[in-house]
Amino acid sequence: MRIAHTHSPFAATADASASDGQRARLPMAETVLFVAAALLYWTDILRLLFPGTDGTSAVFRLTHFAFYALFVAAITRDLSAFARALASAWLLVILLLMTLVSTTWSTYPDETLQRGVALIGSSLFGVYAATQVSARTTLRLLGLTSTIAAALGLVLIAFVPSMGLMSEGEYVNVWSGAWIHKNGMGQMCGLGALICLIVLMADGVRRNPLLVVGLALNLFLLAGSRSLTSQLVTVVSVVMLFTVGQWLRFVVRNAVVIGLLAAG
Repeated sequence: MRIAHTHSPFAATADASASDGQRARLPMAETVLFVAAALLYWTDILRLLFPGTDGTSAVFRLTHFAFYALFVAAITRDLSAFARALASAWLLVILLLMTLVSTTWSTYPDETLQRGVALIGSSLFGVYAATQVSARTTLRLLGLTSTIAAALGLVLIAFVPSMGLMSEGEYVNVWSGAWIHKNGMGQMCGLGALICLIVLMADGVRRNPLLVVGLALNLFLLAGSRSLTSQLVTVVSVVMLFTVGQWLRFVVRNAVVIGLLAAG
C-alpha cells in the first residue's frame, strides 16, 4: 500500500521489522482520527457529558456513527488490505454476524440489534488499525491516548469535581476522572501505564518523552483510584513483564517435575 507522509508525534520512529516499516505511518488526519476514536472508547467521556442516558442519547449515537463512517472512509483507501484482514479473521466475522442473527431469538431484539451494530462498528476500529498501521505504532498511539485520557481525568478531578468525582453509593468523592466509576479509571489507567512502559522499554525514553508523562499520570490516577484489584493486577503485570523470560526458562528446565506436580 502507498504510505503517506505525516507529522504524527510517533510516526517519526522507525519500526524494527520490515512489516512494521511498511505500515509505520498514518496521514495526520487519520492519526487524529485514531487517537480521537481510541479516546472515545478508552474513557466514559460521553456518558459523563450526557448522564443518565446509558449510551442511548441521540448525541451519543450520532458521535459513534460518525466515527464508524470515518473508519469506513479510511478503510476504502485500501480495500484489498481490508479484504485480506477479513479473510484472515474469518472467526471474527462469524461472531459479528452472529450478533445480528441473534436478534431473531432475542427477548429484546431492538436492544440486541443496537448493541450488535455498535459491536460491528467498533470492530471496524480494530480492522482499520490492523490494515493501516503496525502493532508497534498502534501501541505508541494507544500510549498517547492513555496520556490524554489521564490528563483529562486529572483536569476533571481538580476543576470539574461534579464529573471527576463519584457522587453516588459508598464511594462519594472518590476519584473517577474521565470514567463513571473508580474501577473503570483504575482498570484503564493500569492498562495505560503498562502500554506506556512497554513502548518506553522498546523505543527508549528519548524517543517518546510524552509517554514518560503518560506513565506518571496513569500511575498517579491508578494510586488514587482506590481500585485495589486494578492496582494488584498492574503490579503483577509489571513483575511478569520483567520476569516472564526467567519464568519460561524455569518451566522449560523443570517441565517434567512441573508436569507431575500439575497432574497430582
